[in-house]
Amino acid sequence: MGKIKARDLRGKKKEELLKQLDDLKVELSQLRVAKVTGGAASKLSKICVVRKSIARVLTVINQTQKENLRKFYKYFQGIPCLHWSGHNLCALATACYHLHSDMVRNISPWT
Repeated sequence: MGKIKARDLRGKKKEELLKQLDDLKVELSQLRVAKVTGGAASKLSKICVVRKSIARVLTVINQTQKENLRKFYKYFQGIPCLHWSGHNLCALATACYHLHSDMVRNISPWT
């Protein structure tokens, strides 16, 4: 497969994108096997192109998914956070831990 352009991917359906993603992953695994077994230089140089193509397909899938969620929640009062970062999850886990430890401390008869 050649270099894939994002504008060509945007017109495809999700099933087609997932099929293309599977094909690219199979091709990448074959190229990695060729690298280990001492394949030609032309095959080894395609690894970078295939990896970037996989990234493009995944980017288009995620962007269309977020766009569809934004359209779905357009007229709702509470819009969910569509951007989950690790910091928010850590802060949430820490808050839950401290809340739980306070409840345990208050309930425990040994304190």
